[in-house]
Amino acid sequence: MIKVASSDSDDIPVGCLRWRHIGQLRTDSAGDLVFPAAPAVPGIYRFMIYDDTTLVAGYIGQAAKSLAGRFRLYRSRGRRPSYPLERKTTSRNARRLICELASGHNVHIDLLDDRIICPDGQVFVLDLADKACRSKLERQLIQMLSETKIDVLNRQHHLQWRAVP
Repeated sequence: MIKVASSDSDDIPVGCLRWRHIGQLRTDSAGDLVFPAAPAVPGIYRFMIYDDTTLVAGYIGQAAKSLAGRFRLYRSRGRRPSYPLERKTTSRNARRLICELASGHNVHIDLLDDRIICPDGQVFVLDLADKACRSKLERQLIQMLSETKIDVLNRQHHLQWRAVP
């Protein structure tokens, strides 16, 4: 049986969530961010920053309408950041990603799979078009990421940004 998991679902098996790697972030000859192809659908994504093979930092975000559109926004904010950076997550992260790539780090981009297959055979389909469901999952995933001891770039879990109201 397939269950549709929405915002009112308390039984979403977060431990069974899967990420689908779509590629690595790079910069072009002008120094602008270049993202791998992403679908124009709502979803949850993550940036995982590696120093060689060691995971050093991560960020989890969501796109309300289009993952492709969200990544275009990062590209444009890398060129023209909005200030103040402490309040502008996309600009702050775009600048950080550019700096990470310039220092030789790799940035992997993954998308949350909207289909969950549990070990017991249960199948869930996540309604990532539902804002409440997306936001709930994003918060849970950020919390899980913050327990890994890497640098979490999400403002609410990043020491540098916690004091900002």
